Amino acid sequence: MISAKLARREIKNNLKYWVFFALNLIIGLLGFTFILIFKNTVGESLEIRSKTLLSADMAITGRRALEGRERSLVDEYLKAQVSEQTSLKELYSMGRVTIPEKRSRLIFIKAISGKFPLIGKIELSEKGILTSQHIQTLQSQPSIIISKEVSHQFKIAIGDRISLGKKEFEVFDILNFDSTSSMRGVNLAPKAYIGKAFLEETGLLGFGSVSWSTDFYSFKQSVDFENIKADLENIITDPGIKVRTPKNSSEQLSRIINY
Repeated sequence: MISAKLARREIKNNLKYWVFFALNLIIGLLGFTFILIFKNTVGESLEIRSKTLLSADMAITGRRALEGRERSLVDEYLKAQVSEQTSLKELYSMGRVTIPEKRSRLIFIKAISGKFPLIGKIELSEKGILTSQHIQTLQSQPSIIISKEVSHQFKIAIGDRISLGKKEFEVFDILNFDSTSSMRGVNLAPKAYIGKAFLEETGLLGFGSVSWSTDFYSFKQSVDFENIKADLENIITDPGIKVRTPKNSSEQLSRIINY
């Protein structure tokens, strides 16, 4: 009772000080709460953006595809956790056209199959969102999806033909939007998508050619990607093959998330 009386008397004698103190305390707590909410919101937004750039929950990429024992061990380790999987082959090559005039330009070729991307979307000018059915058409017919830059440089449109190596492709559609555009940073040339089934026929994978192989994985539920990454790096002995997670899919976004 005595302490309560003393407290009331102290507050009464120094009312302005205690009101000011209480207001500062409330403002400080509100500010801390808003900062915490903002941090969590930004972190979640950047993680979603990183997954979209990566186009999957996790990717394994390198100058060669996984093969043999490494492939078996990785598939065995991931099979219970993965819901969807697809692969991609990337390389640079010269594209050529003869109509309306002879032209040749460097193109960044992305050979796809199955479903791509697992996360994100590719929007085409005429056919809308790229679907598995569209990709299946690329596997059954020598067709190509070109970027607007390729269309402009070669002066070609849907239905025209362009040659890559030994194979001629018909323009299936033109890219309008690609959420995976920054997956490999700044490219040296505009990109184009073809079906993986026709890549061998182009003759571009001969001795001395440089290409990148990537396996993409989408997981059934939320997992600790860093632990899985560490386990996969123990399985894969080749230092040239990298395991990429949403956190390291973009150096800039990763730096912001770490901050």
